[in-house]
Amino acid sequence: MQCIRPDGAARTNHLTKGPTAMPTDRQLAANRANAAHSTGPRTPDGKAAARRNRLAHGIHSDAPVVPGECPADWDAHRAGVRASLAPVGTLETELADRAATLLWRMRRVVRYETGAATAAVDHAVGTLTGAFDP
Repeated sequence: MQCIRPDGAARTNHLTKGPTAMPTDRQLAANRANAAHSTGPRTPDGKAAARRNRLAHGIHSDAPVVPGECPADWDAHRAGVRASLAPVGTLETELADRAATLLWRMRRVVRYETGAATAAVDHAVGTLTGAFDP
């Protein structure tokens, strides 16, 4: 695949070996063999752990409330958004719930950023003063 640089010169994409680079039969066989080993979690414990993979920071969680958050706070937040928007009908109610979810996640991002920044500052201060012991 050819890419055009801003100066007009062409260059080959670093991910391909030419305009029609296709995997060889050996590469395809190796990919299939490797894929056979990648079947995901098999035990109930492994599946439960994999379900929590998206909860590292909770931004991409499917559930509105993640561990560490209070379900009653979510319910009050959603009720407040619905009361403010006063949706009429199914579509407006779905949109109001979507707005509530996005606002809730934005709050979560702020908490996450604050915690990450605080931890970074604490680490830096501890490193500079010699008080940090990894």
